[in-house]
Amino acid sequence: MKAISSVYGFIMIFLLSMASIQTWSSAVGAMESIQGASDQSAQVDQLQGIEHLSLSLSGSNLTISNDGQVTSTIEFLRFVQPNSSRTVRLDAAVDVGGSLVEKVPEGYTVEAVTSLGNVFVLSTASDSLGSIWTSPAASAVSGNNQLFENPFAPGRFYLSSGARVYAFSGSGTPDWVFDAGEGSVTDVMPIADGQVYVSVGFGYPSNSGVLYELGPGTRYVPQLMSASVNDGLFVALFAAPYLSVSSLQALPGYNPYVTAVSSSGQVLFDQQAPSNGYSAVATDGSNIYLSLPQADEVQVISISTQELTTYNVGIPASGLIFDYGLLFAISQNEVRVYDASMNLVKTISLAPMALSSFSNYPDFVPALQAPSFLVLNSTTYAALAENATGYSSLVLGNFS
Repeated sequence: MKAISSVYGFIMIFLLSMASIQTWSSAVGAMESIQGASDQSAQVDQLQGIEHLSLSLSGSNLTISNDGQVTSTIEFLRFVQPNSSRTVRLDAAVDVGGSLVEKVPEGYTVEAVTSLGNVFVLSTASDSLGSIWTSPAASAVSGNNQLFENPFAPGRFYLSSGARVYAFSGSGTPDWVFDAGEGSVTDVMPIADGQVYVSVGFGYPSNSGVLYELGPGTRYVPQLMSASVNDGLFVALFAAPYLSVSSLQALPGYNPYVTAVSSSGQVLFDQQAPSNGYSAVATDGSNIYLSLPQADEVQVISISTQELTTYNVGIPASGLIFDYGLLFAISQNEVRVYDASMNLVKTISLAPMALSSFSNYPDFVPALQAPSFLVLNSTTYAALAENATGYSSLVLGNFS
């Protein structure tokens, strides 16, 4: 009977191990997809800056010339009058130095919307060069850019790009911008009283969606980016979407902000975060630690004095763990260990391997940032790392 029990126990351990490996593999694949999307987004952003179209009108003939540095695909033509508008799908590519001619109705403002999210405008009184507006944040996939009309205000339309919505009213300058922070805009629904509903969807792993009601001064539900519990204190890092009256001026709001609550329910800290671009938060019960990976910094806020101290940790630490009296600042292939006074006590290098399921980009969906570094006890850590060919290894080591 003992032999049978031992075999049974071995089988159960083997099955649980295989299930864990499968979960890790799924997380690794998800992050690789997200990383690829981020790289593609950066490429699209660069292409936007070198795309340019000139619009000229002769009678009812509209000539669109490509005088930029990249081939343009014109997805839509919009014809706008003060009380009416209509959109025509074109889906025509124009090479650099080339042009195309389209018949258009007279007396309309003409707008050409490209697959990169740029809008080129030729008003009825403009010169032959027209005008241009460039989205500051194009989607990683051009098909994610969409146009939406307003049936209650024909001169107004909306352009979605990734998690953002830009509102236009017959010109190439946005009237306002809404940024959901993450996800992708799936629909823009204006209603008769002037309000606008925006639907934002999320892919793997949540497969969920959020509906926002836009209006001046509206406060939006914050999104939890990171949280930590230690010594009876709970701290949370939130980031909220915003509605701005231009692409530069945001309405007042806490984006991002930090909350700290004691085990008795007392709110000890609830303020806007001192900077932008945080990716993780940790606590030792008395202080709040915030990571700024783009600056290679960790900021420390004293809960008792509310004082802020900034430390350069020398790595883009997107993850933070405080355990056993030590702070672990985690980057993609290196972990630096600090004592409570932020003195460096240990450097853990995983190079040439890198942590799996890890991101140095704080704008990713937090749920996709699967942990790949764990503190097991006062001396030992576990890490899931992969090499250049994508093979993963489980690394066990000591940090003291």
